[in-house]
Amino acid sequence: MLASRLREKVVTARGNVVEEKEAMARFRVNGGRGNSYGNGGGKRAAAQSRRGVGRRRDERESEGQPGSRSDSDSEEGSVWGCGGGGSCRAKCTRRRWRGTKRVTSGASSELVEQARLEHERNSAGCGSVNESRTCGDEGREGREGGKGKGNAVRAAGLSGWDTGSHFFVVPTQSLTMRISGNALGYLAFLQLSPPLPSQCSCIIIPEGTRKHEADEMTSSAGRHALVLVLVSLLVPGICEAFWCDAGDSEALLEFKAGFLDPGGYFTTWTYGTSCCTWEGVTCSDAARVSSLIIEPTYPPKGVYPVRKDGSPDGFGEALGRLDALERLVLCNVIFDAPAPSSIGSLARLTFLKLEANRFTGPIPATYGGLSAITSLRLNSELTGSIPRELCRLVNLESLDLSNNRLVGNIPACLVHCRNLTELVMTGNGLSGPIPTIMGSFGKLKILNLRDNRLSGRMPDELCHLWNLNSLNLADNELAGSLSPKLSMLKNLFSLDLAQNRLTGMIPKEFGSLPNLMFLSLYNNRLSGPIPVELAQLPQITSIHLSQNKLSGSLPTEFGAVPAFLRLHIDVSGNRLSGHIPDNLSNLGSLRASDNYFRGRFPLCLTAVETVVLTNNQLTSLSHYDALPAGLDLALTTLRLDNNRLHGRIPSWLNPALTKLQALDLSGNKLTGELPFALLTLPSLSKLNCSNNKLASHLPNRKLVSNVDTLDLHNNEISGAITQAFLSALPRLTYLDLSFNKLKGKIPVGANKPPMQFLGLDGNSFTGALPRAEVTLSEPIRKKKRHQYY
Repeated sequence: MLASRLREKVVTARGNVVEEKEAMARFRVNGGRGNSYGNGGGKRAAAQSRRGVGRRRDERESEGQPGSRSDSDSEEGSVWGCGGGGSCRAKCTRRRWRGTKRVTSGASSELVEQARLEHERNSAGCGSVNESRTCGDEGREGREGGKGKGNAVRAAGLSGWDTGSHFFVVPTQSLTMRISGNALGYLAFLQLSPPLPSQCSCIIIPEGTRKHEADEMTSSAGRHALVLVLVSLLVPGICEAFWCDAGDSEALLEFKAGFLDPGGYFTTWTYGTSCCTWEGVTCSDAARVSSLIIEPTYPPKGVYPVRKDGSPDGFGEALGRLDALERLVLCNVIFDAPAPSSIGSLARLTFLKLEANRFTGPIPATYGGLSAITSLRLNSELTGSIPRELCRLVNLESLDLSNNRLVGNIPACLVHCRNLTELVMTGNGLSGPIPTIMGSFGKLKILNLRDNRLSGRMPDELCHLWNLNSLNLADNELAGSLSPKLSMLKNLFSLDLAQNRLTGMIPKEFGSLPNLMFLSLYNNRLSGPIPVELAQLPQITSIHLSQNKLSGSLPTEFGAVPAFLRLHIDVSGNRLSGHIPDNLSNLGSLRASDNYFRGRFPLCLTAVETVVLTNNQLTSLSHYDALPAGLDLALTTLRLDNNRLHGRIPSWLNPALTKLQALDLSGNKLTGELPFALLTLPSLSKLNCSNNKLASHLPNRKLVSNVDTLDLHNNEISGAITQAFLSALPRLTYLDLSFNKLKGKIPVGANKPPMQFLGLDGNSFTGALPRAEVTLSEPIRKKKRHQYY
């Protein structure tokens, strides 16, 4: 018994290896007999081959299963391509396929000669790669019938390959393959060494193909070779990858014909090849197209498929003929035509996603006939109203109609879709009130109606959505107050009601939502204090309450939120007042600009990543010169512009703040010298101290700085601009020193790249302006100052 391990690489329609299997191929010693047979000598080889079949075939025969070939089959010259015997003394364990391989009638010695010449002309091709001796070379009895079709197969190039793979090569012009449905064996491509040349192709013609159709398919391949591998072990799921239903293939080619394809998404979709091998196409065990997925790849291929000029509006209707289709995804396939209505006839379709297709017209009412659909995603600029026919989709679990131009009301009949777990209709023009029937979706987990024109009050029935995880009604025209009953949604982790017209107070009951992580109520008309109960939410990570009319102080209870949550708070644009609590070092960020906070800046905030306190009434940066011990100095952005800060810039603003990237102290009343040690902060890139009363000279000593934006305009800085100062700022792209007390000559190189903005007006410079070595564009010159964040 000779055992040979074959490492199979199963190749899908995209040509990528998606499954790797180890198969043990078992062969019998056969005394050097040949193993291919045909007319004029093939019968003898056939008899010998029948005597040498493997143990598995004997077992099938003992069980009463068909296991032997008929004489009529042998007379037709059936080819098994197992390679032969000779010194290798190996023979394939054959598995019978009814009519598996049949050479076209009329083959003779001329065919042998033609194959031999073809092999010589393509010595660098599929047939001849090395000079190794093979088992088939010594299959004497199989060669004796020189007119046999099996010998034509061997003459076409079997001798050029290692018979451990047990395959044969024949010119496609000489052979027509027929595959039956009797799956007693499977075909698979192996990873061969050396690999098959790229010009090799496999053409498999389904049973029942007419002669003229077969001739057209084989001739379309030119003089390429047909490479087949007969694997002796049954490996389910391989065979169907190499052939498909002729009707499915025709429908896909008709669909392809309507598009220009500069990005090459349809490159593999060619006539004469199995559509099961095409990119984006998956077939079922019955060789029917079950899945079609065309979507952007990474890395991207380039321009997406776009409708060809002259294609009729109904060119996409061919998809409706793929009646075995279960999954259809078309993303960025540009139709510029109505959505194909024939898709609604696909009774087996369970998943449909049409995204960024630039459809014209409404959602086809026929989509209400997708009886098996569980997920429907239509995001392609569709117009009109939501068709009531969609209410018939009782198996629907996910409905996504976002990013269209839909208008009208949300149909109340959607109550029949009781299996919905996700309902998304963002980015449309839907109007009217939210239907009270929304409370009937007991399985709903995601409800997203953001960015529409919905009006009226939020229905209390929404509080019955016990399984709801995410509720997003932002960017609408909802009015009225927030219902405390929303606290009944114990599974809610995201609540977004921003940018509506909601009034009243924030219910303290919101503090009892045990799973709430994200709360967004910004840009409404809410008033009253911030409930301290919000600080008791055990999972909260983000609270957005900006642009309301909230009053009172910032609750100190937020300081008790666990630090690992890194809570982000945004209360900008309200009427909050008082002192900022000095126990907020646990926060991830604090944005509280445009309020009435007063007092000093608490140093505990240097442990917070982002702090924005613009437009308040803070008066002091702190009386301490040193930072508190034990703080994790995580500060990256600090904005204190347009407050009432006075005095000098404290020394705690020093290189110890290793993560600080942006510092804005503009629009205050700071005095004294500008500590140019700020420029040496290792991560600092943007520094704005403009509109103060800082009086100092620009540094005239060596320092190393990574600052690219420096704004010191409208201060009392005096002296000259030195070359040492400019040399210390090699990354500088924005420098504004205007309206100071600078004098002397402008140094050469002040306007060299990478400088993009240089402001020197309102000073007392003398001498000539150095020749500009960089062109400053008008948009850059007119850029508003100190807006860098």
